[in-house]
Amino acid sequence: MTNDPDATPAVPDDDDLDPEVLRLEQQYGPPDDGFASDEEWEAELKRRIDDARSGKVKGIPWEEARKMIFGDHDDHPG
Repeated sequence: MTNDPDATPAVPDDDDLDPEVLRLEQQYGPPDDGFASDEEWEAELKRRIDDARSGKVKGIPWEEARKMIFGDHDDHPG
């Protein structure tokens, strides 16, 4: 990343890229999810799905999760 405000950012030649994602990556750099590779992330997702399906972890009902996320306000999407 350059500090020159007039520099043209390098944009991949891909029409499917989300301009907002590109803007955020240009400003803050690529996302860091804490995983070294896609394979590690896929293994983590598989572990979480397996835990949920086996009953090892219990999900939270949407109504409860919504209150945790949005609070008790009625002015949020339902």
